[in-house]
Amino acid sequence: MRKSPEFQRRLQVHDQIFTALTRAYGSNHNVVQHFYHQDEAVPIWAIFEVVSLGQFGSLVACCDMPIKVEIGNALKVNVSFNSDGRLTETIIFLLRDLRNAVAHNNVVFDTRFNPRHTSNTLMRCLTHDTGVQNITFGVIIDYLVLIAYVLKHLAVSQAELRALLREFRAIQNDFDRQMPMPIYSQVFHTDTRLKLEQLTSFIAR
Repeated sequence: MRKSPEFQRRLQVHDQIFTALTRAYGSNHNVVQHFYHQDEAVPIWAIFEVVSLGQFGSLVACCDMPIKVEIGNALKVNVSFNSDGRLTETIIFLLRDLRNAVAHNNVVFDTRFNPRHTSNTLMRCLTHDTGVQNITFGVIIDYLVLIAYVLKHLAVSQAELRALLREFRAIQNDFDRQMPMPIYSQVFHTDTRLKLEQLTSFIAR
């Protein structure tokens, strides 16, 4: 019998999750130890406390399509762009790459951490839903758009989202004052301010 790649991926995710639980138990993670000592299965919410963002993305990727679509609906992603249910995992893996680059103190301003094969469907979805044009994830502002999009769908307040944009603008203005224009324009492209205006309008809806 020919082996199934999908089933093999599920087994790999299964192993990753139990490895994470074993590591958490050995590190005296109170919640994990509590359930193991009670001879009970560790509930899904507790598992999410110990798995990495990449492992979480792999778990979502292994779900059946109806479950993926249901997760997307819960996150309020646009159903018109989520017929195969893969938008959620795409978002998770993009945020994982950014998170890992920041956590390891890597260069992030030029998005060199991006694998450069970002889903066209996600880019079209973000443009349609936010009104922000020319999203490519080749510039850091596009990640701000994605973060604001996700946070808004997670019911983060407008005040918090506006504060996030103000902080980004402050960094941009400081960089503008301190750097020559050729260097500044390599980091903040000419459409950055327009994207911020469009993103501000999206947040205000």
